Formats: sequence, C-alpha cells, structure tokens
Amino acid sequence: MKVCRVGVLFGPQLTLYSFGPNHPMNSYRIMKFYELLPRDFVLLDPVMAGEEEIALFHRKDYIEFVKRMSERGSGYLDYRDTPAFKGVYEASAYVVGSTLRALDSVLRGRSITLSTPWEDSIMRGEDQPRASASSTI
Repeated sequence: MKVCRVGVLFGPQLTLYSFGPNHPMNSYRIMKFYELLPRDFVLLDPVMAGEEEIALFHRKDYIEFVKRMSERGSGYLDYRDTPAFKGVYEASAYVVGSTLRALDSVLRGRSITLSTPWEDSIMRGEDQPRASASSTI
C-alpha cells in the first residue's frame, strides 16, 4: 500500500502576508491552519522568491509598483481589495517562493500533495498571475 505524504509550507515568514486583524487575510488564519494540521504532515520551510521568479507571473512594471507600495506602506495594490503595508513585497516574495517550492516538491516526488496556508491569489491586482503552483487540501 502506497503511503500518501502530505507536505505543508509553514514558517514565521508566511505570517508576514497579513492585512491586519480585521481583514480576512490575516496571520491568525495562518496560525490556526497550522495548529489544526495533523502532526504527520511533512513541514517544509518557506523560501523567498527572487525577482526573476516573480517575473514569471507578473510584469516588471507591476513588480516595481508593489515594491514602491511596500516601501510606502499604505494604499492598495489593486482596486481597494488588497491593501499595501510596509514589507508587502517581501511577504509576497515568500509566498511566491514557497509556492514554487511546493510545486518542485510535488514534481520531484517528495510529496504527493502540497498545501499552502494562503489563497492562490497572491500579489493580485491589475496584473493577475498566469499560473498557480499551489494545491490545497
């Protein structure tokens, strides 16, 4: 009988992608996800994506826009749905890098299913991702 290995990307870096306690995309939700996981899941450390990897999904001008908003620490990355905050670029880079790590783990047979504690809509805005590398349980 084949054992199904489930891998989950988790670490404090992924709690950085949080829009505050009153927004549905907050770090409490990620911590709760982790607390409820079965303990036999394989935990994988988050990885920060480089700009080249992010550019596989987003245009250069959008990446630069997110960087500026990340430094500014206020405003929106889209049409009032995704607030900017100090460090949003770096937090998003961890989400992108970890999603790519999840895909790599599945493709190399290290895990059958990978789960990420965030939605597939990362760094959304006027430039939508062209692909998604995460799968959730």
